[in-house]
Amino acid sequence: MALLRGFAGLSVLPPRRRVRCAAAATEAPAASTERVQRKVSLVALGCPKNVVDGEVLLGDLTRAGFTVTDDHEESDAIIINTCAFVEDAKSESLEVGLAGMDFERMGCFAFSEEDGTPAATMADQVPQRQRERRRDELISLQQRVGEEWAEGLVGQELDVLVEGYNDDGWLIGRSQWDAPDVDPLVFLTEAEDPAVPRLVVGEMRRCVVTSNSLFDLEATPLG
Repeated sequence: MALLRGFAGLSVLPPRRRVRCAAAATEAPAASTERVQRKVSLVALGCPKNVVDGEVLLGDLTRAGFTVTDDHEESDAIIINTCAFVEDAKSESLEVGLAGMDFERMGCFAFSEEDGTPAATMADQVPQRQRERRRDELISLQQRVGEEWAEGLVGQELDVLVEGYNDDGWLIGRSQWDAPDVDPLVFLTEAEDPAVPRLVVGEMRRCVVTSNSLFDLEATPLG
């Protein structure tokens, strides 16, 4: 996950990170009582105050049990501490946060006040229209990255969980990297070879990607 402080919320999988769908597992892993050590990295942009604020934040996270790392690819969370009120710093945060890290999956949300948090009662809140504009800038940049990544999957094989039919009658699924109702879809068509078993809702099938439509993939099952 990455978070742009002072700009907008940005929720992503770290670059090149792969998460396999639980439905693909053939055996449930043994339960473990060992605490998972989460890793966090920081990018500080803008004025020296942001650097100091970032060091304070890393200290708080360390005391909370996180491990600080300089390797963004192995991080569970990447924090980009920047200034949203200086145009150069804002542009740099976009360049570093998206174009520079090449995220394959991204969910983006504008800041919203949460009851009981210090940020909810701070003075001079950013206007809602400006929050939404910043969010849209992030999404626009990510669209280009995500489409290029989807194009790169054409011709490759991947495991797809067959989920069912959408409102338009298309049989859809999701890959081992996709969360339901959030990430792109895989549109499935039956194989032309009658020897290939037909797709069944609820099963995990090995498929070949035949094309893409923006982020969404189109795929056909293999034998």
